[in-house]
Amino acid sequence: MTLKLVDQLPGEYLAELVQFFRKNHGEEHVMTQVIMLDYYFKDFENNNYNIICALEAERIVGILGYMPSQIRWGGVTIEGVWTSHWTVDRAHRHGVGILLMKRLQELYTIILGQGANQLNKSLVTKMGHHFLDAIPRSVKIFNQKKLNETFPEHNLHELQPSTDQNKPYLKSTRFEDIKLTNYVNESNFKPNWKHYKNNHYGTLRDYQFIKKKYLQTPAFRYEFCLFQNRDKPYLLVFRLERTSGRSVFNCIRIVEVLIPDDREASTILGAMLMYLDSFAKQHEVTFSDFYCTNVELHKQLQLFGYVPDVNHILPNLLNPIVESPRDQNVELFLKDGAKPTWDELYITKSDGDQDRPSINNIIRGGKN
Repeated sequence: MTLKLVDQLPGEYLAELVQFFRKNHGEEHVMTQVIMLDYYFKDFENNNYNIICALEAERIVGILGYMPSQIRWGGVTIEGVWTSHWTVDRAHRHGVGILLMKRLQELYTIILGQGANQLNKSLVTKMGHHFLDAIPRSVKIFNQKKLNETFPEHNLHELQPSTDQNKPYLKSTRFEDIKLTNYVNESNFKPNWKHYKNNHYGTLRDYQFIKKKYLQTPAFRYEFCLFQNRDKPYLLVFRLERTSGRSVFNCIRIVEVLIPDDREASTILGAMLMYLDSFAKQHEVTFSDFYCTNVELHKQLQLFGYVPDVNHILPNLLNPIVESPRDQNVELFLKDGAKPTWDELYITKSDGDQDRPSINNIIRGGKN
């Protein structure tokens, strides 16, 4: 049989694509839902799907989904992609996956991805992809008693904030006097990215990105905390998540911390995190977390009670809770130029497809 590769999967293959996911990922996989396939992959200009596809006798035998993205790279913006769901039918695992990835490398100069398994890592490493095995995670505990009851064998004492008195002095301006806004639109969020040293490398977080990622999502309700500051706005984005499985509780997942190079940065960030703390108290949150490659941002969060969870003390997967440690890896393919260090990049858990919902989020009507 002759194998044919297509750069975009024609829309008329949608039903077969759903069946492909059911066969290879299970009936309960969230990508069996058309609303999720449309959200991640559909090109609404031509109604095709951004999936490089291997067809044999017009039947899908392998896919590599991709999400075209504007990428900030050392002060310039170029088009790259985030990958999602690199899957080959079991009967065709004899080089088809490599052909799919090679084609994507021909099309784009920057390819990013998260959550690769060991097999995929071994394959793409040989193709020039670089890996950070674990994106740093910071956590803040709000209900120690609840966590002790839920995870009695975990070393939760390691997540207590430091009592170190040598922290930088914060301006005495009262946090509650800083005026914050709980919505984002095209008028109040116009950052000039030259003022954001933490965002020189990574997905462009302009309003179009915010709109697509957080306002048009079919599954989650995101909360916004914005400090308007002309072309140097500050933005905190997070969502409330309710766990499932062996224990049920609320937690907060922070997905964006955008702060400019500004002498007031620690003070404004403190006000935004005070807003988050108030939200956490109102919703009886047990802990909050933030995954990000940028080390400087973690240092900022540690001024306000956040602690690095380097030993995977708290579970990563929460719906349902999976206690076994799991690193959140990230990969990079760069066709030209030198690779920056990982901590120069701004990559969070919401990049790519790793902050996607479970099928239960979709079935119960989406917005939490």
